[in-house]
Amino acid sequence: MGWKSRSQMRRTRRLVFSFFIPPNLILVQLTAHLQELRRNFDQKNGENANLNVKIKNLESHLKTVREELQNTLQMRNTRKKELDTEKHFTVVSEHENSRLSQLSRSLEKQLEQLREQRNIFENKIYQTNSKVEQLKNQMQWDQHALEAWLEESARRDEDALIFQKYRKQDNSKIKVQILDSHKNR
Repeated sequence: MGWKSRSQMRRTRRLVFSFFIPPNLILVQLTAHLQELRRNFDQKNGENANLNVKIKNLESHLKTVREELQNTLQMRNTRKKELDTEKHFTVVSEHENSRLSQLSRSLEKQLEQLREQRNIFENKIYQTNSKVEQLKNQMQWDQHALEAWLEESARRDEDALIFQKYRKQDNSKIKVQILDSHKNR
């Protein structure tokens, strides 16, 4: 016979037992013991249901704790990688700092050498200017004499250019005559 629910089964049992009158004391004791066992069974079933709920809650909590642990481990690994990256950048920046320090020292040496060369050139320029002034004073040229000399120099340059022009023309005529003479032979 199939029962639809436990409460229906209990009601049916009570009804059956209420019509039954035990013939002797043993049967009454067994019936009382059976009812006590049924109460204990129902109580244990209720406790079992409560324990199942607690187990489900604990399993859910355990799952959450594991997820949190996984997230924490991932965060720890990420932080470790960040620290490794920061250490790497620190090492790289220290190397770069060292390289730049060496470059700075080298550039300072070059700058000092260039300053010395500049001083040498300035001294030479000063000495040369002094010599030019001495030469001007020795020759005691005035402005008009200098201009006349420049004009004469320009005329000489023009004469030299004209002379060079005529020489080129003469050379080309000579070449033409030489070629003509070779053709005539």
